[in-house]
Amino acid sequence: MFQFIVFGKNKDGQLFLGNNNEVLTPTKVSTNDYFLQVCGSRSRTLFLGPDWRVYKISDSLTNLSPITFEGKGTKIRKIAGGYAHWLFLTDTGAVYSMGKSYYGQLCHGDRVNLIKVPQRIAFFQKQNEIVYDIVCGSDLSFFLCNSGNLYAGGRFACSEVDELIAMEPILLSTDVVEIWSGVNAEHFFYRTTKGEIFAGGSNKHGELAVGSYRQIKPSTTEKLTNLDKNWDIKQICCGNYYTIARLSLGLLSCGNFMFRGSGTKNTRDQNSFCAIAQFQDTVCTQLQCGAYHTVALTEEKKFYVWGYANHGGQLGLGNREPELSPVELKITDLDYSQEITLACGALTNYIYSKTSLLALDFLKFFQREELADYKIHGVKVHSQLVEKRLNIKKEILEKSLSKLDLNKEQISSFFSWVYSGISSNFQLIKHILQNLDRSDLLSLTIDQFFANLYEEENEKKDFAIKVKNEMVYAHRFVLQARSKLFLEMFLSIEQEIDFVSDFTEKSPKTVAFLVKFLYTDQIIMSDLDQTMRKELDGAVDYYQLNEFSPLNKLNSLNKFQYKKIEEQESCVCF
Repeated sequence: MFQFIVFGKNKDGQLFLGNNNEVLTPTKVSTNDYFLQVCGSRSRTLFLGPDWRVYKISDSLTNLSPITFEGKGTKIRKIAGGYAHWLFLTDTGAVYSMGKSYYGQLCHGDRVNLIKVPQRIAFFQKQNEIVYDIVCGSDLSFFLCNSGNLYAGGRFACSEVDELIAMEPILLSTDVVEIWSGVNAEHFFYRTTKGEIFAGGSNKHGELAVGSYRQIKPSTTEKLTNLDKNWDIKQICCGNYYTIARLSLGLLSCGNFMFRGSGTKNTRDQNSFCAIAQFQDTVCTQLQCGAYHTVALTEEKKFYVWGYANHGGQLGLGNREPELSPVELKITDLDYSQEITLACGALTNYIYSKTSLLALDFLKFFQREELADYKIHGVKVHSQLVEKRLNIKKEILEKSLSKLDLNKEQISSFFSWVYSGISSNFQLIKHILQNLDRSDLLSLTIDQFFANLYEEENEKKDFAIKVKNEMVYAHRFVLQARSKLFLEMFLSIEQEIDFVSDFTEKSPKTVAFLVKFLYTDQIIMSDLDQTMRKELDGAVDYYQLNEFSPLNKLNSLNKFQYKKIEEQESCVCF
């Protein structure tokens, strides 16, 4: 299931609505397509399909057509968009670029007006570098390599007269784990393996948060030394001369007062981070900046928007008026039980809810009736999963459902939702949960449920993996649903067992990471040391995980790095 909501500037038909009328309120796009990613620039939108191909909107504005890449079978893992250029990251760590390159931001060693067909950036192949992540600024391209090296190319602008044009990538820093910029931003931030955050680029309005309006020399960076020790920065978003940072609790802002959400009473630029008062006690799960506006999603599934320039209707409030303070944006035509993703172009917004890989794995698990151990009104279910999800004993649940006069098809639809959060009859699910006095589950996504389940005490988990005398605990049904290796193991063993000795040569912390990943589908690169990253190579194939698993990214990206390390070790002279 995929739902796609858009609003904002649509002069070039970039909102995929079949016309070029501007859209001042959130509007649903009628499409049967499913996208892994939606990415916007100044005037275009690109889509990453489940076949790992990139699609553009056709001239008719009603259809999508694939973009052709050099080499057959090229699989794109990520798209990054700048003001007028694009980067594409493949599953093997190669990078392609297309669009305008008047500042050399396509990184092919020249300045050309336009490249319409993606071309591979040869620099990284020559340097024997595998790119892990890509990010675009307005006229800048950033490349974070698996080695920890961070490269950038394009226009480094610090003032009207002080700039540097890099037509090929230059090395910015080493030991980097994260990089942030924005579709219309002339500044950027990155975090190192030590947890330190550095800033570079334009600082005209204090957007670098370094405590001054002093310009930093092009292609150099400055460490942020004025951060409160209690600020655990999760994400940084860069707009046009302003910056928003997301914490575990709350948001920070700096830069141009018109865009940073400081309200009408604070009309001065800010050169260091300060809290946005409205979010002081709020958990924001997602944050995105366009050129002059910001969209935030809270833990309570509420959207907030703000920004001074609203001429394209990009705030979605039905007008073109500016909002200096965050305003709640109501979006009714969206399935809040699914995984929700925000994306912003310069003057556009894309909000889409989609079924997660986690949900799809558990839907398949529900459909395997031979794995069930209990039957409720003719429908076979896995009792432990059902009881954990609903917090109701199976016998009580059976009695409660019998009072609702439901047929087998309706019962099956309900348990499909219990397993995966997927249902074609939302009103039915709502009705049943209200009668079970569990309406609170409507706002809990399946991904959040399993993340919470992972945090359960070990005593409540029914299985363990013994790794070098250490125990890694898990729920049996999670291992079965997410890994064919564990599923086949459980099916082949006649008697029920409490633990198994891991039959790999992996370290306890690597196995613990893998188990956590099975619950969350999340990879935090800063949690992985060199040994773990090497041990995770091939994990998707070994544990027989979903082929679209984020762990697949690590397979090919790690190979060259560790081959290089091994070659260096074998060449030591005494």
